[in-house]
Amino acid sequence: MNRTNAVQAEQAFLAALRLAPAHYKARNNAGLCALRLGRLEDAAAQFQEALRLHPGDAIAQANLDLVLKMRR
Repeated sequence: MNRTNAVQAEQAFLAALRLAPAHYKARNNAGLCALRLGRLEDAAAQFQEALRLHPGDAIAQANLDLVLKMRR
């Protein structure tokens, strides 16, 4: 995914989240876009919220673990 696609995808996921803020998969995907764009704090916040909404989600947890590792 190139930068332009990541920006467009993130905008789409954030628009979806305005309509359905509890959609944990959209949160995870918004986090992936933020991660792709190098915004680690935004990515971590989205993954944490996805996990709050859907505790134990293995994909969101793996993504959060990756961000935490990258921040070290």
